[in-house]
Amino acid sequence: MGRIISVVDMSLDGYYDRMDEWFDPADERRQQLSDELHHAADAALIGRETYEALSEFWPKQDGEFADLVNAMPKYVASRTLRGDLGWNSTVLDEPLEESVKRLKEQHRLVVSWGFGELGTSLIRAGLLDEVRVFLHPFVVGKGEKKFGDSTAFRLHTTEATVLANGSVMISYRPEAPQAS
Repeated sequence: MGRIISVVDMSLDGYYDRMDEWFDPADERRQQLSDELHHAADAALIGRETYEALSEFWPKQDGEFADLVNAMPKYVASRTLRGDLGWNSTVLDEPLEESVKRLKEQHRLVVSWGFGELGTSLIRAGLLDEVRVFLHPFVVGKGEKKFGDSTAFRLHTTEATVLANGSVMISYRPEAPQAS
């Protein structure tokens, strides 16, 4: 059975957007950690909003990492997208849980970029194996936070690495919420 690891870059106050203000791609250790994960992954799982943003950006990029991302099969969880998506992407059939279970049977490691509604849905279903947060020492102060719905869940820290630029990579093992 394969694993799913969600990866997210986030400001100290929990924002994912406006990354041009705070994301530092120059940290060598951060790039090494990202490269190791992406070279080990054989597929990606993303939500609609992430797909729409990344499918506009990555096909226009070049280099080894862009080649890796662009060639990787991508599965998109969406209730609204249909048909041929391009960018080596396929819309998952519903229901989500069954589709993701099949992905875990077919792939050894699936990377999931971002953490919104999809991430919380995977945790609720007990299908997300790890969340890696790159926490950046920057306070955005305003914007939209995207941690999905308000379902509470616990994360257990499994690793923390301080990077040279002051960011911290924290790995968590999610605990599926208990039925009440």
